[in-house]
Amino acid sequence: MSRSDRALLRQPSSRRAKISVGAALGVNTQPNIRLLVTAPSNAAVNVIMHKIQAQMPEVAMVRLGQPTSPSLVWLEHLIDHDKAKNVKGHDWSSQEARERLLDGAQIVFCTLSGAGSWSMWNPKRSHFDAVIVDEAAQRLCRMEYDHSLFQRLVNNPVNHVVLLREQYRMHPDISSLPSRLFYSNVLVNARRDPPDTPYHAAGFPPYMFYDVTDGLQSRVETSYRNVPEVTFIASRLGELLKVPYDFKNKIGIISPYKSQIEAIKDALHAAKLTKAKIEVNTVDGFQGREKEIIIVSCVRTLRSGDNSFWGDVRRMNVSLTRAISSCWIVGNSNLLKESPAWAELLDDSKRRNVYQKVVIQPPTKVIPPPHAP
Repeated sequence: MSRSDRALLRQPSSRRAKISVGAALGVNTQPNIRLLVTAPSNAAVNVIMHKIQAQMPEVAMVRLGQPTSPSLVWLEHLIDHDKAKNVKGHDWSSQEARERLLDGAQIVFCTLSGAGSWSMWNPKRSHFDAVIVDEAAQRLCRMEYDHSLFQRLVNNPVNHVVLLREQYRMHPDISSLPSRLFYSNVLVNARRDPPDTPYHAAGFPPYMFYDVTDGLQSRVETSYRNVPEVTFIASRLGELLKVPYDFKNKIGIISPYKSQIEAIKDALHAAKLTKAKIEVNTVDGFQGREKEIIIVSCVRTLRSGDNSFWGDVRRMNVSLTRAISSCWIVGNSNLLKESPAWAELLDDSKRRNVYQKVVIQPPTKVIPPPHAP
């Protein structure tokens, strides 16, 4: 392939597999084209392989590597049945068998490390007319291309960045921490003495961290939820909506996980709190927007799997700066304190006396009376 034949396509993870499959289908419209499809992980390779196999069952395909022995060819995915019959009876662990299978394949699937394995070391076989590398953009992280254009401009030693210091959105109690944590403590509040709202006087302050330490995250497919946090949020909103005030379309709930969003929506519906038109959405869903009241549900209680939310200060910044009059954060301090930024938030809330420990009472078990004799 020449340099002019190379392309880097940047897409969300939900679309990358579709694009890789589409590229493979496009390449293989030409006869006698040999294609190598790779990805960083076995799981990613398998997803693409099964999708291509379903749409191109007549094409001879080989999966290099298998769960028990990564050095072997995965015979199950040699789709050309005639060639499969011709090589039956061979010892598939032998080098000869592997070479025959690889030589007869029009499409070869393997991980990036597998592409450099001994099985691929053959001048004839190493030639592919086209190569598809899924998730290739990970390589760009080493060159800091995972940083936004604005971030690179700000970090440039010679820059002409002008910081807009005066903020007009947030109550001073809300902007205090973001100013110090994200903006070198230079933000100036345009409204130094904003009027208190009726709910502030009713026990719903401008800023508060609610520590739900007895909550436990649960995994739902690829997402997470925290039922005790859901219970507390629904209960707190039930009390808030008793305050004589027009809350319609003024309350937003931010959570980084879709499963938690669904659980909160279900809880609001069950508690008959839907008339207030409370919006529940992801951090990205609130990007560039604002609500009078924002509740942030952090969900996570264990350091495992994807830590992209509580480990990402950019998402933290967005979450904490969407509120106009009140921002209430619901989370588990045992996990959040492991992040320097969240640890600062916890220390700040305790210094300012806007920290509250929450104990979720388990539902009372009703024992029916014994039957009369």
